[in-house]
Amino acid sequence: MTESRGPKVFRDPIHQLIALDRSPLGHPDEPESFGDSLLLALIDSPEMQRLRRIRQLGPANRIYPAAEHSRFSHSLGVMHLARRILGLLLHQDPALFTPLEVVAVKCCALLHDVGHGPYSHTFEHVLPDAPRHENWGWSLLSGETALGARLRDLPPESALDPDRLRDTMAGVWGLRPPRGGEGVGRQIIASQLDADRLDYLLRDAHFTGVGYGLFDLEWLLHSLKVGEIAGEKRLCVDIDRGPAALESYIAARDNMYRQVYDHKTVRAFECLILHLFKAVGRVREELGHWPTGTPPALERYLENPDIPAFLALDDAVVEYATGYWAGLDPETAAPAMAELIWKSGLLRHRQPLYRRMRWQCEQGVPSDIIVEAQAVEALDTFCRSQADTLLEAPLPGKPQHRAPLRLLATLDRVDRAPYAHLQYASDGHAPIYALCGGEVKPAEEVSPLIHFLGQNRRQWARLFVDPRAMPALAALLRRESPHPALCPHQP
Repeated sequence: MTESRGPKVFRDPIHQLIALDRSPLGHPDEPESFGDSLLLALIDSPEMQRLRRIRQLGPANRIYPAAEHSRFSHSLGVMHLARRILGLLLHQDPALFTPLEVVAVKCCALLHDVGHGPYSHTFEHVLPDAPRHENWGWSLLSGETALGARLRDLPPESALDPDRLRDTMAGVWGLRPPRGGEGVGRQIIASQLDADRLDYLLRDAHFTGVGYGLFDLEWLLHSLKVGEIAGEKRLCVDIDRGPAALESYIAARDNMYRQVYDHKTVRAFECLILHLFKAVGRVREELGHWPTGTPPALERYLENPDIPAFLALDDAVVEYATGYWAGLDPETAAPAMAELIWKSGLLRHRQPLYRRMRWQCEQGVPSDIIVEAQAVEALDTFCRSQADTLLEAPLPGKPQHRAPLRLLATLDRVDRAPYAHLQYASDGHAPIYALCGGEVKPAEEVSPLIHFLGQNRRQWARLFVDPRAMPALAALLRRESPHPALCPHQP
């Protein structure tokens, strides 16, 4: 009996069924299926399978117990949505993408997060000069890796030239100016309305149990068109079919940042993780060796962050290390090691939580948020200048323990808008374009709600502090406050 060559199907809680055609040239009636067999080979690569061991939301599972979903499932979802969008646009204009561009867009969608490390975005800040995940990702798919080999050693029946495919992917990835259909393909992968955002909002809302992230995905996809502005093809939403789907999408993004991504306790755990890795470095500096129990994979990465060292890391490696350190006795440890043991315990056991410095306000009600830009800059300068100042931070069995401020407090800054039409010039965002009466316009010009949301920019900061050091840091700030608005509240 011969094996069935029907589509490969993945079950998914967001998109139900994700199907890929196994045949080398795809289904003749579905141009978006061309190259699906390559996607299956990439999915089975060790680099993609590693994403199963990296949580999508980093430490957010400490706050939302069901947020255990992985970068792998999200990557499948983004690939699926990119494939659907390609199919919808090709149905409208079969000449919009070449077969090579179809494959390149789907590959970039699948691989867009392959460069993430443990705890996702947080890990990008562990080493100051380490590449961002987009740069790691391109290095993995173009380098001497199993993933790179699968993109280079394409079988003849695939009808794909590996050099042309990689060059087309570079245009979609954003490494060079796009040509032809690469421009719209890039918008499908990375824009204010892309397959990435469409998937992670729904997926993260589902697994955190936060209903605010829901929107009408099907109608939004149904409304997608390609228009032209200044001679450039742009992915658009046909606003004549009703603006509600687009408005709800932007509102959902705003709500998810408020409720999940910028949640005060999620941000506190991100600060703790950065402090923990700084404590690892301090042990190395003071004792001349990495902490006892450091996994070889983590040690290699911290010594030399190359591709093999990076690929050996996942959440399990870091959690093994913190679990080992949390089980050590701080009373018999050197001061630097005792600090690492304490922080590992905080991450491991979730107690006690990092606290937010509260400030006196003119209205008499203390607040943990600093809004005034000059006060934020003054506090940032203060924290940098005082980074090596030792503060009292008692530990079990070490009541006189002291640690530098850089291991105890972090100024966490937020600059966020749910729709970035006020920020185009500063950060390169392009608007979401809408088709209105056959004319292409920025969405904020045809929807008062979208215009309002775009102006709702949150710019503020919080000072997260290890609870042991709160009294000492508050006293230091009262003595040497860098700004009149920065007076710690006295309960």
